[in-house]
Amino acid sequence: MATTSKSTTTSKEPTVSDLNDQIEALKSDIAKLTSLVGEIGTSKAAELRDVAKQKAKELRSEGERYAQEAGQMAQDSAEAALDAVRKQPATAIALAVGIGFLVGLVTSSRR
Repeated sequence: MATTSKSTTTSKEPTVSDLNDQIEALKSDIAKLTSLVGEIGTSKAAELRDVAKQKAKELRSEGERYAQEAGQMAQDSAEAALDAVRKQPATAIALAVGIGFLVGLVTSSRR
């Protein structure tokens, strides 16, 4: 026949006071974690704001450079047109008359 032996381990059952202490410790830990997460969020927000400001500054600088280049190109084109008119005034007048005639044909109403 098989015999069974009973194990006599005595484990201390937690008391209500122990459970209350653990709950308070958990509440404190959760409060600390909440605060830490808030601080991390604030820190990341500030970091992202700084990155966005830097990127905006770079883009603004690049836009200003492109605007200056476009202005210079427009000025160069205007100077080239004036030079062409000075060198060949008859051609410029004929071209202006021709363009005016074409615009007049396109915009006139046909009755």
